[in-house]
Amino acid sequence: MGISFSEHNKRFYDASDQKWLRQLAESKGLTGNRDLEAIRKTLTERLPQENGSILEIGVGFGRVGEWLTTHYPHIDYTGLDFSVPGVEHCRRSLQANDHRRFILDDILNFSENNRFDVALWPWSGLFELSNDDKPKALRNIFKALRPDGVLMMDFPKQVTGREKLVYKDRGIVEQHSEFGYVRNQLLSTEELDQLLGREGFVPVDEIRYVSDSGYERFVKIVRKGA
Repeated sequence: MGISFSEHNKRFYDASDQKWLRQLAESKGLTGNRDLEAIRKTLTERLPQENGSILEIGVGFGRVGEWLTTHYPHIDYTGLDFSVPGVEHCRRSLQANDHRRFILDDILNFSENNRFDVALWPWSGLFELSNDDKPKALRNIFKALRPDGVLMMDFPKQVTGREKLVYKDRGIVEQHSEFGYVRNQLLSTEELDQLLGREGFVPVDEIRYVSDSGYERFVKIVRKGA
């Protein structure tokens, strides 16, 4: 029996290094933080001045975590990743403390209840799970959010590089590098909306922006329903 979708991607990221991840981010135009500036107003509105708490899913090399803890130093920040190198790097570079946690775990196993005002999942992270695993991940996020908490997920409007775009037939997308390849299973906009609705999320907003490399992306924002 082959390894799971999630385990395959975990092995890929464990074998990758921070230099390659930065190069990937640069190729996608993400290092300029336009994705984060696009949601800054909504983040400010959603994060309380006192006892605000945010979960980042997939910390990578710490780009998002550094931005968040710089612009919102009053919040409790939790960074989650299943990659040992990424978590160890962030613990060192972003100086983990009582209000800045980095947890080595998979969103499929993550279990915290009513803790976060915002869950942020950048880098099209949901698509790096198989369609069978996506509902479980969303249920875990739903449980982790406080009442009326929001989930923000970043997606491309187009696929770039050595990837094959297949929406309607639920095909697998592979992005290759010297470390192997990471797998994605994409959803159409309609399929994504239906999945989020089944898992109890209510639409809030969709913010579009253009990355530094000129690629169109969007941030889908949904809130925890009653």
